[in-house]
Amino acid sequence: MKLVVHKDKDLIFSMLFKNNELLDLKVDNLSNPDYTSAIFLGKIKSITQGVEGYFVDIGLKKDGYLPFKEADKTYKIGDYVIVQVKKEPSKFKGAKLTTKLTFRGKYIIYQEAEKSIKFSHLFDETLKNDYLEKMLELLAEKESIILRTQAKNADIKDIGKELTYFRQKVKRIKDISYKTIMELESKEPSYISMIKDYFSNIEKILVSDSKVYNDIVNFTLSNELNINVELVIDNQKLENLFEIEKHINRLLSKYVWLESGGFLVIEETEAMVTIDVNSGKNTCDCIESSSFSTNLEAAKEIPRQLKLRNMGGIVMIDFIFMKDQNHRKEVLSVLKEGFSKDNVQTTVYGYTALGLVEVARKKTGRSLNQVIKPHKQENVSIIS
Repeated sequence: MKLVVHKDKDLIFSMLFKNNELLDLKVDNLSNPDYTSAIFLGKIKSITQGVEGYFVDIGLKKDGYLPFKEADKTYKIGDYVIVQVKKEPSKFKGAKLTTKLTFRGKYIIYQEAEKSIKFSHLFDETLKNDYLEKMLELLAEKESIILRTQAKNADIKDIGKELTYFRQKVKRIKDISYKTIMELESKEPSYISMIKDYFSNIEKILVSDSKVYNDIVNFTLSNELNINVELVIDNQKLENLFEIEKHINRLLSKYVWLESGGFLVIEETEAMVTIDVNSGKNTCDCIESSSFSTNLEAAKEIPRQLKLRNMGGIVMIDFIFMKDQNHRKEVLSVLKEGFSKDNVQTTVYGYTALGLVEVARKKTGRSLNQVIKPHKQENVSIIS
């Protein structure tokens, strides 16, 4: 696999390729940053029993909301508190906050919580008991971890080192004695997150920006990762080689054409994501047969599109109507198989009374369209 990290104005595209097929994509907007997982030193501004929480000034336009159940102790107005953003601010609400810090590593997701060990849904079932027993010995009270898929290939000592690193990091943050509202740690750049997600499969990283290049080199060296990192001076050559503009523009379009001639219409609203499957040019005398083949192709493509577009929440899919119950079950099975490979938690609930397929995919920050939206509104070319 190759990771291509391309900076264009204030957008940084992190794109993972395998044999020229785009497998994953993340975008950072430097002029409109995502605050999810950022850590702040805030000040309690008000206490509201009605919503069972504190409103905290963290230096953003809207005060953040810290539920009582997410606070590590009882606070009073004027107290300073270290918080992490669980859900970033929206147009109408401030950020949702917690005092229980969480960090994502190569092997574990570390959290200040009641002692527990969980596993990625992609983790090898046959290895769980062995890892559970060994990791419980390393955990302290009030520490919780999720073992990531990559942990199955790691030595317990290496996982233990990462656990110790996060434990010490939490202590350093909590020992801060400042008394001023400030951001203590910004959200991790997507290119670093993607290296953590795929480091065992990445053979080469191509970077078009010197600062980003230095960040990546420092990260790979400090984590002893044997990955070739190359700074590409000719940006246009990199864009052309991996067809970056074409990939981005396709993912910003609501239309997705299928090889059979059918197509998807993907639309994102405040409430949900809707996907309409259309037969398009894929028609024949047997309507049931053409509907089934188009739906199968759509069921394979939909998980990929949601992952690349980073769309989550409620997803309603309107497949082409099929009379055959076996065909309906097969389409559902293919859809579930596609989502089973997703590293984001997704549940396929099945057909509703209206014949739509209901899916819930966990939201992980902004969608691709929400990240790039300001550029579209200003009629600025996405890739110059």
